[in-house]
Amino acid sequence: MAAALAGCGGGAGAKNPGAGGVTTSGAKYPYGKPVPDKPGFVYSPFTESTAHVEVKGFKRGTQVKDPFTNQIFLVP
Repeated sequence: MAAALAGCGGGAGAKNPGAGGVTTSGAKYPYGKPVPDKPGFVYSPFTESTAHVEVKGFKRGTQVKDPFTNQIFLVP
């Protein structure tokens, strides 16, 4: 499962609603691609593989860290 980045990017727009983190700092990160017929899972924009990243419970636009590359992308 991807890890949400609470407060990543900092700035006045950063929010930390409990355990997950939604950042509205306006940083430019690519979006993951939804896995067809598998809600809550995306393909990372950084891997060529067919590995799925679980993003269940994260809101659109949440910054998450790819567990395979440790790079940040956004939940679509």
